[in-house]
Amino acid sequence: MTFLSILAHDAIALPLSPGFPAHELRYIVENSQAKIFLSTTNFQDKANKVLAEGLEHKPILKVCEKIEAGAESTEKIKLEAMTENKGGFMLYTSGTTNRPVRSFCTMLANCC
Repeated sequence: MTFLSILAHDAIALPLSPGFPAHELRYIVENSQAKIFLSTTNFQDKANKVLAEGLEHKPILKVCEKIEAGAESTEKIKLEAMTENKGGFMLYTSGTTNRPVRSFCTMLANCC
């Protein structure tokens, strides 16, 4: 649900795995220049550790409760046609450089 909300606001989602070491997550957060770092309460300690040191660009940390259920009503939901290709997601995968490698995908285009 959070992922779809990010896309609906023409923003870029950057999913991170809490299983990654803090230094790798820190590299991804710094390299992507993320503006907001979302975490659930389960991974709040890991998020604080990632943001604790060594970042020139420090995003805002927002800790949220895990959403257990979707909306009970759909009356306020309004679907609109997409006119521009702004939202998408960014993934960091392992590369031959021994550093995570970034790729960017929009919802209507192929990955770069």
